[in-house]
Amino acid sequence: MRPAPVIVACLCAVGAAPAGAQECRPYWIRAAVPGYPSPTPGIITATVFPRGPSARLVLGGGFAVDGGWYPVAFWDRTGFHGPGPGMPDQGTTGMAWVFDEGQGLGETVYAYRYDGWPRPFNTVHRLTPQGWVAANRVFMGELDGGARLPCPLFSGKIGVKNVVLGVVPVYKNDSYFTKAARWTGTSWEVIGADDTTSFWGVTAMVLFDDGNGPRIHAFANPGIGGVVFARLDGDRWTPLPSGYTRCVKVYDDGARSYIYSGASGGATPLMRWDGHQWSYVYGLGSSSAGLDVAAMEVFDDGTGPMLYVVGLFGSAGGQPARNIAKWDGTRWHALPVGVNGWVNCLAVYDDGRGESLFLGNAEGLGNPGLPKGPLLQLVGCRGQCYPDCNNDDALTLADFGCFQTMYATKNPYADCD
Repeated sequence: MRPAPVIVACLCAVGAAPAGAQECRPYWIRAAVPGYPSPTPGIITATVFPRGPSARLVLGGGFAVDGGWYPVAFWDRTGFHGPGPGMPDQGTTGMAWVFDEGQGLGETVYAYRYDGWPRPFNTVHRLTPQGWVAANRVFMGELDGGARLPCPLFSGKIGVKNVVLGVVPVYKNDSYFTKAARWTGTSWEVIGADDTTSFWGVTAMVLFDDGNGPRIHAFANPGIGGVVFARLDGDRWTPLPSGYTRCVKVYDDGARSYIYSGASGGATPLMRWDGHQWSYVYGLGSSSAGLDVAAMEVFDDGTGPMLYVVGLFGSAGGQPARNIAKWDGTRWHALPVGVNGWVNCLAVYDDGRGESLFLGNAEGLGNPGLPKGPLLQLVGCRGQCYPDCNNDDALTLADFGCFQTMYATKNPYADCD
């Protein structure tokens, strides 16, 4: 019997192997805001609502959009939008926060507006599927002089409970003060007894675990003397060693968690609290405009989560840094491009280009030809990498198909120019 023939097959590859993905680098753009935020420093706020892929960035501060001047506006995957029906097109100084008041409505966004002189008062509005409805009419009351607005300073969960804490105006010995309060969904309730040990002039709050469970820590500026840093235990404030603050942020650098506190002026405008004591964070150098830390946010641009710091400074860690730098818990990292002017708001949001860091009330970037403010966006590399559309670390026809899908759905990712 003759042996069966042996068939030798040769498979030849057609085309080259997939190329390696292009390295993604964070880049700046100017968010297309039709109308500038109110120029008053310290009032721009931002939060993300709702959770998940349909999230929008909620901006408070005063915006000219859709023929009106609104205290609240939205930025989403298609651009900038007005607040929708029910929000009066008047007033400024909006503040936005997300809260579940426990009435079966789930989380919703709240905002307040200041109606201005000569009858200054503040109204809280809640966003419903039908539009905005008044949640607390004239909760601030009418003041004879310049009004210092109450505002939320903490919004989040403590345990399983949603909590919003802020400040309300009160009077003591014929002088005007603010005092810590808790939002119930319809009104503010002052925390603590009205006595000489009360925590007056609260300026910032943050949730921090000092090893005994997460509790609210707050800063206050009551004037001469008094407590300026304390922990909320139940309904009582426990004094802690004094710190200073204009802005606060909790950041875990992988080794441990700290409260970071930024302030104005001085040789070291940044401190951190480990639960027992304060220590200085050195390395920020002065600029011609001074030395200041105005806002902080934790953001991962693709190199790991770091604490982004903005304010007034000229260097960070010995490197030139115009008013923006990032801190990894041990050392400073300067950004290739600096920021001009005063930034008073930072927020992290993914509008389809990738997770981005938004800067509010900025004048622009430090290099000629780069975007100007008032809303700047640093698009990071976490979760996306051009032109590797499907993030498989290879350039193949699958990336072209992915791009076509993005283009057909008008996803901002496909707006390559």
